[in-house]
Amino acid sequence: MIAINVYSPKGGVGTTTISSMLALDLSTHHYVGLVSRDPDASCAALGYPTSPFPYKINHGLTVSDQMIPDVDFTVMDSRAHVAAADINILVIQNTYMSFHKAMNCKYDILVACINESSALTVNDVNSVMNADGNLVTIAWDMQAARTLDAGLASRFLQRDDFRELVRHVDLAITQESPF
Repeated sequence: MIAINVYSPKGGVGTTTISSMLALDLSTHHYVGLVSRDPDASCAALGYPTSPFPYKINHGLTVSDQMIPDVDFTVMDSRAHVAAADINILVIQNTYMSFHKAMNCKYDILVACINESSALTVNDVNSVMNADGNLVTIAWDMQAARTLDAGLASRFLQRDDFRELVRHVDLAITQESPF
């Protein structure tokens, strides 16, 4: 089993959405357990009804608030770095508070949910967070946020920027450098 931890020390930056979409994408070819702090929110982000947990979303994806046995991948939605995880993905937004809270966090992959209306740019994320090529940016405009809030993440899954995150995860799993 490969453990992927998606986390942020600041709430509301997109960890539940990113972890849910990543788990859904991985479940097309693998058995995946999505362990969420808020499994109802994870199901809602993917457009599925909430249910007693664990809840089987599709053939390959089960959502729960506890570890799920016998899966190829465990994707965790958390608030902190997990040393035992194979891959730690830090999620931030291009805001001062997000930078401040994430400044000293460790990560394998940094995901920056970029709101184009913010004064802070991708270059600011790179320089402040010392991303050194491990940065994946995802456009986080209001239309995308409304789509996700409506439980239509499958529309968002087709975006090239999210596919870049999946590519980084695939490369990290195979121990190759994506850069």
